[in-house]
Amino acid sequence: MRVARLPSLIVIALALLLPACGEEVVTVPATQAPDATQAPVATAPPVVQPAEDITELTTLSADAIRVGAALGPDQAATAPKPAYTTADTIYASALSAGRAGALARVYWTYQDGTSHKEEEKPVEGNVVSFGFSQADGLRAGAYTVQIDIDDVPVGIADFTVQ
Repeated sequence: MRVARLPSLIVIALALLLPACGEEVVTVPATQAPDATQAPVATAPPVVQPAEDITELTTLSADAIRVGAALGPDQAATAPKPAYTTADTIYASALSAGRAGALARVYWTYQDGTSHKEEEKPVEGNVVSFGFSQADGLRAGAYTVQIDIDDVPVGIADFTVQ
């Protein structure tokens, strides 16, 4: 009986080691039906290839979105702070690259992943800006703001409210 189990144990050991090497596992049929004390032979999951129609990647710049406590004459966010208060109105702006008439959308997200405010408006001029305040649900914590233009992300910025 020991002799019959040895080849099965070798097959199991190889099956467990091959996925770690990045190789596809081939299941070899046993000459005998496995008994209840033998572990099942593992098989590697199929390799998923990316879709061929993915042709464009979006690159975001770290300074693509400005966050601040005021808006300048060009409607860009100004007066950035290390941390904001719940009494502040926080503005986020992004350059629109002359895409007048395009649709801009903003997503204000709280630290737990909850979306606090989403808003959209047509782009007018070279800068698009949005505001977020206590009336919109602003509370203490960490936030992320994302601006998209025509469903393409322009940038993402993080800020803190104390």
